Amino acid sequence: MIKIFARTILVLFFVLVTIKIAFAAASTKSFGGKILYTTNTKIKSLQTTGYTCVIPGQTITIKPVNKAPTGYFIPAAVVSKTKLPLSPGQSILGLYSPTTTPITCILKGDPPVTTVVNLATMVLFGTSKK
Repeated sequence: MIKIFARTILVLFFVLVTIKIAFAAASTKSFGGKILYTTNTKIKSLQTTGYTCVIPGQTITIKPVNKAPTGYFIPAAVVSKTKLPLSPGQSILGLYSPTTTPITCILKGDPPVTTVVNLATMVLFGTSKK
């Protein structure tokens, strides 16, 4: 009886893990292009006007082929599969989550001004040497 229960729990565990993996793969989209800036242009613009932005990772702006430049957020835990540092001009390919990550920027004052920049979140990427 205990063996049957243990097997049932084990099978349920594998089914749930499989569903989670399938859902994660289905909920990502691919991207590719050239890195324009290693800081997102919206974030950089706010920072140059005095805003302080809380960024738990890094932001970039890339130029996809035949599309307008696009900003992305790279969480601190996500590292390049090629292990190369990001720099303008590199080619970049990867996957991103269509769910955006809000980056909060605050301009000190009385009252303080808060602006939120929503960026697509990279979940996997790799870059060229140059």
